[in-house]
Amino acid sequence: MKTTILIPVLINSPSKPENWLWLEKCIHSIKKNSKEDHEILVVTNNGEKIECPISGIKQLHTEKQGQCGAVNIGVKEAANEYIMVIDEDMIFPTNWEELTEKAQEVEFLSGNLMERGGSFLVNDCGGISNFDEQKFERDALVMKEDRMENGFGFPLLFKKSIWDLVEGYDEDYDPWGSNCDSDLQYKLMLAGIMPKRWRGVLFYHFASVSGTFAPENHTYWDRNTHFFEIKWGIARARSPQIWSCDFKIDKTNLRYKPLWAVLENNSNVI
Repeated sequence: MKTTILIPVLINSPSKPENWLWLEKCIHSIKKNSKEDHEILVVTNNGEKIECPISGIKQLHTEKQGQCGAVNIGVKEAANEYIMVIDEDMIFPTNWEELTEKAQEVEFLSGNLMERGGSFLVNDCGGISNFDEQKFERDALVMKEDRMENGFGFPLLFKKSIWDLVEGYDEDYDPWGSNCDSDLQYKLMLAGIMPKRWRGVLFYHFASVSGTFAPENHTYWDRNTHFFEIKWGIARARSPQIWSCDFKIDKTNLRYKPLWAVLENNSNVI
């Protein structure tokens, strides 16, 4: 099934082209491990446009910084009905297209990651300069599970119509983007859609950190967490419940009630 693979890329500085190094490895893995001719759509953001030096892709640009705005722009311009949102520092395994087949069985699907460190399955296959591709391919096949479960993970894979229904990412979470995925997850559940995660495909995530999101800068997280609570009128669920969708949205104090919300007879809402 042909899919638009949408990659938002933050441009830090023309003099620091690290983004292109991650992106080049990512796109190489897509092309190497694809049977279908998928659309690869890169949406650069932050400042003036810098032409991506990688061939075989479509590039869009927005001067505003932020994952939310970049992804929303990309979804509108995507050529295919199914869209996969990824980070530029990800590697695709040989069997990744199995995820696109599974996406036809559910309304909103995510895959699973192995990372050098982070919120998902920890498995170090090296960094950009010493990536062990053979280890990754071997581990990705050994560690996968043919298991579909309630959950919100990454990458995201969905029909454009679902994205349009819940009005995509809320761009008020930009320029930092933190909590935007949780906001999207809540909106899906508010619409009566239970996000699903399939463990049958494992992508590798280098878990790179850009300057804007440096660990010592925690203010963006606090600001967006506060915005989430103001918008919704309720606190966000915490880990691990947030990732497994093991919570109900309490409509008693719910402030965010769009026209498409299903507040009655919705198993996700109490």
